[in-house]
Amino acid sequence: SDDNGGEDTLSVYVDLMDETILYGTINGELTSDHSPYILIDNVRVPDEQSLEIGPGVEIIVSQAPRDTVNHEVERMRSFTVEGELIVSGELNQPVIIRGDCPEQFTEHWKGIDILPGEENVLLSFLNVSNADTALYIRNRDEIQMIGCGIRYCEETGVVIDTCSITYFDDCVFEYTTFGLETYHINELYINESRFNNCPNIGVKSRFCNDVQVFNNEFKDIGYGRDLEVGVTVRNATNLTIMENLFHRNRNAIEGNQVESSLIQNNTITGNIIGIDLHADTIVIKQNIISDHSGWGIYQCRSNYLIQNNLVANNTGNFRSRRGWPEGLAILDSVNVNGDSCDTYGNIYLPTNFIGFGPRPFATGSLSPGIDAGDPEESPDPDGSV
Repeated sequence: SDDNGGEDTLSVYVDLMDETILYGTINGELTSDHSPYILIDNVRVPDEQSLEIGPGVEIIVSQAPRDTVNHEVERMRSFTVEGELIVSGELNQPVIIRGDCPEQFTEHWKGIDILPGEENVLLSFLNVSNADTALYIRNRDEIQMIGCGIRYCEETGVVIDTCSITYFDDCVFEYTTFGLETYHINELYINESRFNNCPNIGVKSRFCNDVQVFNNEFKDIGYGRDLEVGVTVRNATNLTIMENLFHRNRNAIEGNQVESSLIQNNTITGNIIGIDLHADTIVIKQNIISDHSGWGIYQCRSNYLIQNNLVANNTGNFRSRRGWPEGLAILDSVNVNGDSCDTYGNIYLPTNFIGFGPRPFATGSLSPGIDAGDPEESPDPDGSV
């Protein structure tokens, strides 16, 4: 029996090719000893039951049969969780759930659907690919995704709707039409993750209270339809975007109906538009905003402060129909480095990036941005401001 006093109902058998067939109602534990598992039909974890997937497990979702007339899939496989799902992958032994064509942008199965319940969701080092939507999670109190990889999804990588706290740490979203969609979350934390090659959106947040986006990478987002943006936020109380890289996206940051926002210490370069944000209070400080084929900062409205940024080589630095703060982009001051700046400490000089390889936008001692930040801010790890 399982830990809840019920009977284990793992519906599998081992065939002659050392592959474990998986289907039906399941709970208990999947281990690497019987991996790979071949999912040949829908599976379901019942309410008040638990399924744990251990390190090194691989689940291959076989493609459903196609009808003989239209050659379309009659019914895609589904993985439904009513109870508890724990994925305990490790850095060198991730859990892999994929279609039988892992390197293609091909929709093989519906994905993992975690229904409303009392159990929290902890997913560690889980790689999911070839789904319509890799993970759809609803009405759970706390969700943690650590070291997960979401790739080649036809619609969305991860959708989360209605929960208290959600954490993403060190995750990767690649080749999914929408990377991450979040709705009605009280606290949303996205840290040290990568969003690359998503046709429409990296992160989409709607009706979330506190949104914090720290030290992530958003690259090559926006060659499809819809908003085409790295991060888009609507109807938020607090928005903080810090220490991120936005590069080669259509738009980097977009938002509306946000009460308070802080955009600080980001490198926003080589997009079409850098920042297009509408909030009651906006602080944009200590960013590098450069090399945009459109506008660096576009149509920011309401009560805003644009301070100590390095703004360079944009087709247009600022655009607004309502005007900008008096003195913005007028070089009538000198900063602590002796460089000309406006009254808010913004400078308009070449960035002098010196990086290469995985860090192409590193700045060295010759960058005008070194020590040109707000002197009242805490220094960077290297001692500069």
